[in-house]
Amino acid sequence: MTPTRRALLTGATGFVGRHLSRRLLADGWEVAALVRDPRSPRIVPGIGAHVVPDEHGALVDLVAAVDPEVCIHLATYFVGDHRTADVRPLVDANLTFGTRLADALVCVGGIPLVNTGTAWQHVGGAPYAPMSLYAATKQAFADILRFHATRRHLEVVTLTLTDTYGPGDDRPKLVPALLAAGLTGGPLDLSTGDQLIDLVHVDDVVAAFAGRRPAPRGPPVSPSGDAVGRLVRSAGHHPGPGGPVLGGDRSGRRRPLGRPPPPGRRDAGALGDRRCSTGVDADHRPRPRPRRPRGRLVPRPSTFAC
Repeated sequence: MTPTRRALLTGATGFVGRHLSRRLLADGWEVAALVRDPRSPRIVPGIGAHVVPDEHGALVDLVAAVDPEVCIHLATYFVGDHRTADVRPLVDANLTFGTRLADALVCVGGIPLVNTGTAWQHVGGAPYAPMSLYAATKQAFADILRFHATRRHLEVVTLTLTDTYGPGDDRPKLVPALLAAGLTGGPLDLSTGDQLIDLVHVDDVVAAFAGRRPAPRGPPVSPSGDAVGRLVRSAGHHPGPGGPVLGGDRSGRRRPLGRPPPPGRRDAGALGDRRCSTGVDADHRPRPRPRRPRGRLVPRPSTFAC
């Protein structure tokens, strides 16, 4: 009898985390999640939820007890423009917790780590140019991982994500807002519509985390970017009365990334296998979902990117 494969997951209650949890369970993995609230209704049934201990030694003991084959680190605290009250949560979630987790993985024998980065660390395609304090804390953790990779031989892979979208997305993001406006017929103030936006479907993100790069079916929106205005139209909207308003009160929003991250980074956007218009249409029309073959979830050996 083949032994059950076990993964340790953080961020299991988030948008990507819920999709990845379902995928791992469907593929026969046993999933243990480090969470803040084990009673959260956002935890996918079938996952073993463990509260993150305050004491670091207890966290090391917990990781040892779980004994995972791989750890996937999705947990984060995101805010685009931080306020005073956001500083401590940003540092605690994006730096302190990740640092404790990486040390625990090393202490129990070197459990491979799949980390999550953000394109916001690379404004204009620079090796490092943070858009926000959020991006800066993600880079700070990446630097700590470089120490663990080079000096303590921790096997690390970082998957850099652009903006994600897909079914079940309840975050205050552009694609859910467009779909909600289309259902209600209400207005939606937007920017001028000429900024570039990089989007990757959550199914493609999950496939990348699962080590199964999909065969391209067409050019993705990422990493080159697409105009917000074209995205509005691809979702079936036409700017004007009773619909999204291009050039509304968000015209000054400063969030274009300009160019994609530099070559050589494992960018989930580059792994995307569908145009945004195809993904939006597919997610909101009934269709059969093809079954994907099972495969291994193992980070690429001796690879480090951030």
